[in-house]
Amino acid sequence: MDRLPGQTEAEKGITDMFSKYAVDFTEEFTFETEQDFLYISDPNTYELYYISIAEGRPIPAGWQNYQGKTCYEVLQQRDSPCPFCTNRLLNAEQYYVWEHYNKITGRNYILKDKLLDWHGKRVRLEIVMDITGEERAKAVLLGSLESQGVLMNCVEALAAGTGTATALQGILRMIGTFYHAGWAYLHYFTHQDAQGAVLHWQGDPSAAPVQPLLKDPSPRALEQWAAIFSDNRQSVLWDTEGLRADNPLLYACLRRQGVRNACFTPIFVGERLAGLVCLYNITAHWKELSILNPLAKYISGQIGRDEVEQRNRRLMYYDEVTGYQNFEWYRRRAAEILAANPDTPYALWYCDLKNFKYINDVFGYDVGNRILRYWANLIADDLDEGEAFARISADNFTALRRYRGMGQVESMFFGLVERLATFQEAADRRFRLELASGVYLMRQPADRLSLDEMMNRANMAQKSVKNKSGSRYAVYSDGMRARVLRDMQMQGEMQEALRRGEFILHLQPQVALTVEGYQAPDYAEALVRWQKREGALIMPGEFIGLFERNGMIVELDRYVFEQACRYLRDVRGRRSRPLCLAVNVSRISMLQPDFIEAYCRVKDRYGIRPGEVELEFTENIAVENYEQFRDIILSLHRNGVGCAMDDFGTGQSSLNVLKNLPISVLKLDRQFFAPADDPARGWAVISCVLELARKLGMNTVAEGIESTEQVRTLRGMGCKYVQGFIFSKPLPPEAFESFDWLQAEKL
Repeated sequence: MDRLPGQTEAEKGITDMFSKYAVDFTEEFTFETEQDFLYISDPNTYELYYISIAEGRPIPAGWQNYQGKTCYEVLQQRDSPCPFCTNRLLNAEQYYVWEHYNKITGRNYILKDKLLDWHGKRVRLEIVMDITGEERAKAVLLGSLESQGVLMNCVEALAAGTGTATALQGILRMIGTFYHAGWAYLHYFTHQDAQGAVLHWQGDPSAAPVQPLLKDPSPRALEQWAAIFSDNRQSVLWDTEGLRADNPLLYACLRRQGVRNACFTPIFVGERLAGLVCLYNITAHWKELSILNPLAKYISGQIGRDEVEQRNRRLMYYDEVTGYQNFEWYRRRAAEILAANPDTPYALWYCDLKNFKYINDVFGYDVGNRILRYWANLIADDLDEGEAFARISADNFTALRRYRGMGQVESMFFGLVERLATFQEAADRRFRLELASGVYLMRQPADRLSLDEMMNRANMAQKSVKNKSGSRYAVYSDGMRARVLRDMQMQGEMQEALRRGEFILHLQPQVALTVEGYQAPDYAEALVRWQKREGALIMPGEFIGLFERNGMIVELDRYVFEQACRYLRDVRGRRSRPLCLAVNVSRISMLQPDFIEAYCRVKDRYGIRPGEVELEFTENIAVENYEQFRDIILSLHRNGVGCAMDDFGTGQSSLNVLKNLPISVLKLDRQFFAPADDPARGWAVISCVLELARKLGMNTVAEGIESTEQVRTLRGMGCKYVQGFIFSKPLPPEAFESFDWLQAEKL
């Protein structure tokens, strides 16, 4: 074996010894008669992989070419598996033992079976031992019982709960005594302690102890030894005299310490070598060395559990991303700080990096983690005595800070924002890091609630500004909590309200400014109100945003569309002029896989004709989902459904989108008509938009119109329709049917 970089000649000699004297099965040491043998086979197909017989015994007829054959064919001359082959009670923890009388040979046997991993596969190991004769049977059975008893005692020591070091020390004493060894050592290594620990037991207290061969092992050496001991092989040095010629240096070292023989049994945790059980100068029970392998597995389980516990303890109070204490520690520390400073005003912060998912997706998680560490360092550098912070999860942080007034709260926030913007990797990519924070203020003792309650309040404040542009913070108020509770109540009631039909249709007329005969249909926008059973009328501004956030908007959109289609069908025979209803569609609804299919199915069910219904989409949908939106518009047109761009001018307006999308209607948002410092400039913009729409063949609707002067100006500019309180507020269906369209058109 090649020497590792930096490995001494003595260290290489040790690894060479391990490799040369490594054996697959110490069970072979139990062979005493010509009848004893062991074999390895596949537990499912029974294919033979390996046969080992007593040394010097002639190979039985028919055993020479066993590869590719089954155990029952070769060893028993049978045509089918025997009950021993099909035993499904085998496991890898201990032997399954039974007695068997062979009628052909007239001899009694002990069969010991177990499962094990060998050369990358799970196999069955069977040991066959001749126990013909009373003395032989007694010796084999007693030896087996004694070794199994020692193994069980060792397992009980591990299960006693006295601690790993105490249990392992007791195990060393038991196995050292059982094998009448001169010395016993147990080395074990953990992820947290690469150098490991060394326990020892000495059979002769008056003798000088043997120096552990694996003291201070290097990680490279451990990897090399792991390869040597793969498949849980043991390394057995029967007599150190065998080293005299091969490795004089190691021979002299061992002889000088009085070592005559040795056995090394590996302890693996997964595929990592986690330790060795080392026995020196064994004088009894050589045939029972095989029990050290299952014992090593039990020890492995204990070491593995210890590592998990150590890792959990570390994780309990340590954040691996930031390198600072974690939220669990923060909970304890915050309680200590507040208890020690009962009269000090404190601010509890809940902070969130905006668009952090975008950072991870575009720049990578390594950059994202460096940003989190940078942010944590900024907060840590800014803390004073009696303050604390931690990362809660993902990109959410919390901090407990003293404050003297709102001016200090503001300076804390914007100072952090300013320093956060200096993160070089984000600045190099021209990406500005922005922060959304909520603050709960403890102005007086009565404001001090449980940490969870205060965190929830700070989180409420943070959510109130999270979707606004730029870095922002908000201070918690009782109104925020009332809003959250109201939202929770509405969310819980929504499904039942839909079932009971509490969401009712309201229609707001869109009045034509240029009447081209009475063949043109009347237009109206379908809106929704929540008429609660107890009488309260809830306006859409109170629940639409909530339902968009929790995904319920999809059900509500489809419900409103169906109500609009039903209304169109029901009033068709009662109207002198055709009616077209515009129904709003949210971005979430549009992105549903069955959007087109579901809406067309409802339209067809109510017999809606082309030109009787159109769907309104906000301009942000068109910009953010351009390709998908274009395909949807084309598909809706093919199915006789018109499409309008709603709220034009409030979002990411794009003339390129208008150029390429076959939109039927352009709706100018009410913000176009809000009071302005220079009204002439505002009307100039509106005129240009209307002219652009005309040239693109789009109808235009002006929303939020409230004065006669606005109506006349828009008529002069060629605007097609007006929607606003100047004509009518949204009306329930029965009132809408009484609306005087002719009178409105004369204005």
